[in-house]
Parts: sequence; C-alpha cells; structure tokens
Amino acid sequence: MRVGIGLILALLVLTGCVYKNTPLTFSPYVPKPSTMVGGKSVQKVYLKTVIDNRPRQSIVASSTNTSGQNVGYATTSTAVDVWVHDALRRGLLARGYEVVVQPFKEAKTLEVSIDELFAHYNGTLLSGDNLTGTMQLSLHVKSGQTTTTKRVSQSQQQWHAPMHSSVAFKPFLERLMKDVLARAIDEIHAL
Repeated sequence: MRVGIGLILALLVLTGCVYKNTPLTFSPYVPKPSTMVGGKSVQKVYLKTVIDNRPRQSIVASSTNTSGQNVGYATTSTAVDVWVHDALRRGLLARGYEVVVQPFKEAKTLEVSIDELFAHYNGTLLSGDNLTGTMQLSLHVKSGQTTTTKRVSQSQQQWHAPMHSSVAFKPFLERLMKDVLARAIDEIHAL
C-alpha cells in the first residue's frame, strides 16, 4: 500500500514539472479606439491574399530548460494567416476603408505574407530578457500600375518566470501580433 501511495505521489510531482503543450487560440484583433474613424469611406481596399510563408506554420514558440535542452513547443489551433486576414480587415474598416471582396478599379490591392512569427523562452537565463519573439509581415500594395512593398517587423523581449506550459506564451505573442498589425495598418494607410 505504501509503495502504491509513494508511486502516485512521485507521478504527481513529475507530471507537475513536465512542460505541457496546449494549442493556443488567439483572441480576435480589436482596433484601438484612437485609430477608429467615423463616417462613410472613400477609399477601397481589396484584401487579395494572406499567405503564411513560415516553414512550420502550426509552431509559434519553443522553450528550453535550465540545461538548455528543448522541452517543448507551442502550437496554435488558430491559423495565423486567417487571424492576420481578419485583423487587417477589422483594422482597415476601423480606419474608414471599405474592404471589397473582389478587384475594383479604384481599390488598392493588398497581398500580405507572414514571413516570421516565433517566440522562444530560454530557461538558462535566470535574470534578464529570457523570452524573445519576432514577427515580420511583407505588404504588397498595388494602386493603379504602382506596386509598393513594405516590411513591417518587430522584435520584443522580456523576463518571464519559468514556463511549464505553452499557454504562458499567449499574452506575449498576442501583444506582439497586435502591435505588428497596428503598424501594418498604419503603413497601408500612409500609401
């Protein structure tokens, strides 16, 4: 009986220390009230494509332990390209654009590629910035016969307590994604 209780206690302790991968579901992008414009739109945008060019599209983060060994990855149940498409649509509508569903002569045509989105928790760093992340989008905006390409990227880092679950990446990644999308919408607006 004592052996059974000891075994159960040992399993509880060990499973509490193991990295758990729970697929992340990102919250929808909500534009900041300061960027919203009221009234009828005069500019039209055709959001043609959003393509995820990352080699492993479902993996958005990794974690290493205090020995530097990889202990797990963070995956997403939200398709990042679908999230970016929806975020761009919401942000452009908030800025006063009319987002059309087919090419239109007076509409800007927008093609977006997701070049990078990844975060890493470095468990060997007990102080300082042990959580880093980067996101990069390429925007191709065609207006008439002119195509302009802009790259919008951002890196961020912070200290984070030891991570034992992929869910700990969610607030960090969402903040990074929302910052990059707000900047992308500003770039589109400036063209």
